[in-house]
Amino acid sequence: MIEHYRQCFAAMTLLLLASCTPNPIVLSYTDYDTGYAPGEQNGMGPVHLVVRGTPVPSLTPEQTASTVRDAMQNEGFSPIEFTLDATPGSPYAAYILFNPPRSLDDATVCALGPDRLPVAEPQPQLTVLAVLCRGKLMLSGTWGRLPTPTSATDPGFQGSIAALVRALVPGHNPSADGGNGH
Repeated sequence: MIEHYRQCFAAMTLLLLASCTPNPIVLSYTDYDTGYAPGEQNGMGPVHLVVRGTPVPSLTPEQTASTVRDAMQNEGFSPIEFTLDATPGSPYAAYILFNPPRSLDDATVCALGPDRLPVAEPQPQLTVLAVLCRGKLMLSGTWGRLPTPTSATDPGFQGSIAALVRALVPGHNPSADGGNGH
């Protein structure tokens, strides 16, 4: 019975948080490794963030990465800090890929690492793949679609990025309870 109340509380919290910021993203699925303990990365310093592709054509890749990093800071259910610099000694990395090839999956992103990721492909609608890795192991990953932002400061874009982080770093891992995480 307590588990039922905990799940209801978690669902209500998600709805409340989603209503606080513009959030036009539609998540297709979210997947979690059963061994992932949300928040486990916190003791290792900032998580290395790798951003590929750009949702705003006027932005350079560096500007896109900075904009995404700023929108992601401390948005998970567990406080999490991201850096664009590799974090020595930390096995954790997060990937945000705009318009990735449709054949790419979250586990493959972790296995490839930042230097071997495929380039973005034109899509009829902006898609994003977000993945949190520990070394070559996928901890959490999610695909989504969102409207093309008008600028880097578009509130809908900022809210969508924050929603991605909350999907990657949930309050608890639904797969660890025997769920499939989708």
